[in-house]
Amino acid sequence: MKPFRKVQIMILFKFVVLSQIVMSGSKEKKQIINTSDPEAVARAFIVSLAEKNVNEAVKYVIPEEREEIKKLLKKQIPLLPKEPKLSVIVKKNGVQADVKILNGIKQNPPMGLDMEFKNGKWWIVK
Repeated sequence: MKPFRKVQIMILFKFVVLSQIVMSGSKEKKQIINTSDPEAVARAFIVSLAEKNVNEAVKYVIPEEREEIKKLLKKQIPLLPKEPKLSVIVKKNGVQADVKILNGIKQNPPMGLDMEFKNGKWWIVK
């Protein structure tokens, strides 16, 4: 193999390795949410809102109410803790739950959420 060709291959190899390192560093680590766990869904929704990520938050809203809630949230996102402490109580019927944020931001009134279990998943509902 010619020396010039070896240099080309080495440069190409370094470029590929470097680009992989840069790309892997820029990828967000997607956390998989257990949608059969109401607390996990509520936490994901609240943390997404605390980070001002409405598009991520509405993924946890029941599909038939998603657009309406998205419009409301785009107008105003409530102040929420990034590390919420939650109380989740599933009602006796097993398909509804009440969520309370125990460490809400002081200037806001206490916030709660309603949830519904539908099609094997927990959803935020209005």
